[in-house]
Amino acid sequence: MRLSLSRSAVNAAALLIAVGLLLRLAVALQGDPLDPYFVGSSDTRWYLAMGEGLMAAIFQGVEVGISRGGLQFVNSAYGIPPLYVLFVGFWQQIAPPDWAVIGIRTSQCLLSVLTGLLAADAARRLARSARVGLFVLAVMMLDPSQILEPRHILTETLYIALMTAGVWAYLVWMVDVKTLQRRSALGVGLLLALGSLTRAVGVLYPLMVSAHLLWRWRAQWRRAAAAVGLLLATYIAVTSTWTVYNLMAWDRFLYLSNQFFPAVWRGATDADGQPHENDALLLADAIPDPDCDGDCTPRITLDLYARQALRFITDDLYGYVSLRLSELGSSILQPHAAVTRPGESLRALALDWINSGFTWAGLVRLVNGDDFWLKLMIYLFHCTGYGLMLVGLWRLRGRFVLAAVPLSFILYTLAIHVVLLALPRYIFPIMPMVWMLAGAALMPLARSRDESPLAAAPAPRV
Repeated sequence: MRLSLSRSAVNAAALLIAVGLLLRLAVALQGDPLDPYFVGSSDTRWYLAMGEGLMAAIFQGVEVGISRGGLQFVNSAYGIPPLYVLFVGFWQQIAPPDWAVIGIRTSQCLLSVLTGLLAADAARRLARSARVGLFVLAVMMLDPSQILEPRHILTETLYIALMTAGVWAYLVWMVDVKTLQRRSALGVGLLLALGSLTRAVGVLYPLMVSAHLLWRWRAQWRRAAAAVGLLLATYIAVTSTWTVYNLMAWDRFLYLSNQFFPAVWRGATDADGQPHENDALLLADAIPDPDCDGDCTPRITLDLYARQALRFITDDLYGYVSLRLSELGSSILQPHAAVTRPGESLRALALDWINSGFTWAGLVRLVNGDDFWLKLMIYLFHCTGYGLMLVGLWRLRGRFVLAAVPLSFILYTLAIHVVLLALPRYIFPIMPMVWMLAGAALMPLARSRDESPLAAAPAPRV
């Protein structure tokens, strides 16, 4: 399918991309670049330390050491996917600490802009409208949540970019085409594998893609089955490189991550807190070794996580289900960027105002809350996206085979966090896919004036 844009549309897109990149850089590069090593979040300091440590392990064979930020790293015990750690470790290898942070944040700004561009192009293809694509591009470039995220030295930006690229590639190369080219499965499998090597939560998503691919090309099921086999083989081959490294370097088997049971455990209890608090809760169930004759201090093992999580669930199944659904619902409704802003929660202030009977004093306190206007903008973009997504799904009901591509990632992410710990940060990766679908809500408005060749392009129907 030929996908061309008018010169005015190209110029508008270029302007939006430039503005989006400048806004991201302005936020990401403010402040002392050395702060993440010493006064950043604990997760940020951990990623920087592990990045430095993993590079030392790969190139120098170092197992234990102290990072620049003063944290200890133990490479033989490192148990999560390596790609983001290698990403931050690479910058620390080639640059001094301050320039490493600048390099990481600048790279993440570029990745965030790329994510917005891919989401906009997917929306354009779904709606068959260049105007819809420009609308989604504007949203992705100007959404405060998207602007603020690249500053954080956390996995989100890289993971979102890779999974959005995987969804886009699957839609463009394997679904919205007249003929299925099996070699396209190589690229899709690679992108999804790199996403899982960033965060293991995506490990089962290729199975959902495979099921959709067989449905889309059920009239050519032999070709579709071959493409599925190639996609899964590529995915497994790439993700298994981490397994091979661990076997060779540390003589242990590890496929992507060993944090499944800890994530289930954290989702099964409302007592989850700081690491030392979690350790105390876990050790309360530790069984001493009766044959121990040395250091008999109980150790926290994956088996201990699994046993205690199972006990939490079986002791109060109703409470567990209620906890999981309420936690997931709260994580969907609360924007990740608003939760991470300092000061009182906008949601809490709004509830206080409502509970006070909508008093003038309560309203003044709400408006004078920390970062009120920024948080309000974050919530407006967030809630508008979900609302337009529902309308867009209705508009795309005749092209559901296409709409099911971004929808599959949304449903997969929500479903897996019914079991695993759900936080706004963990649900945030669905937002590019939400806006891919949300753009279709504007189809009636765009169609009357849209002169793009996309407007008349046919779409596969179910």
